[in-house]
Amino acid sequence: MSLLLLRNFDCAREVLQYATDHGPKAWVTHDPARQPDRGYFTVVDGRYYGVFASATGPVAFRDAQQWMLCENQVLTEMKLLPDGRKRFVVTIRNERVLDVVYQPSGIVVDNWSDDERMIDFFAWLRDGMSSGALGQFVSFYTLSA
Repeated sequence: MSLLLLRNFDCAREVLQYATDHGPKAWVTHDPARQPDRGYFTVVDGRYYGVFASATGPVAFRDAQQWMLCENQVLTEMKLLPDGRKRFVVTIRNERVLDVVYQPSGIVVDNWSDDERMIDFFAWLRDGMSSGALGQFVSFYTLSA
C-alpha cells in the first residue's frame, strides 16, 4: 500500500491521505515539512475525485475506483447543463467509466488568470487530457523509477 498526500484543488492547505489500494483515508492540514505528492482531488456530493501520478502514468479516481488515463482510447467530455451545473464524463475503450454532475465552485485559484481551467478541477483535467496537451499531462504524471 502506498499512502499519498494529495492537495485539494480548491484549497492548497487541505490535503487528502489517499491509500492507492483502499482509497481516501482522511483529510489533514498541509504540513510544510512534508511535500504533497503529485496530484489533486476535489469532493462532489461526498465522493472524492482526483488524479495522481504513478510509475505507469496518470491515474484518475473516484473514491477507491481507479482508471489509468494513459491507456488508448481515453476520451473526456464536458457539458454545461441548462441549470448551470456541468457534466464531466470519462470514456475508456467506449465504456463510460466516470460520469459526474457538479456545480462549479467558483473559487478562483489564481486571481490574475481568467483561465477557466484554474477554477474547476474537472475542466483542468479535461484540458490536460485534450489531444494537444495529452503528452505533457501524461509525462508530468508519470513518475520516474
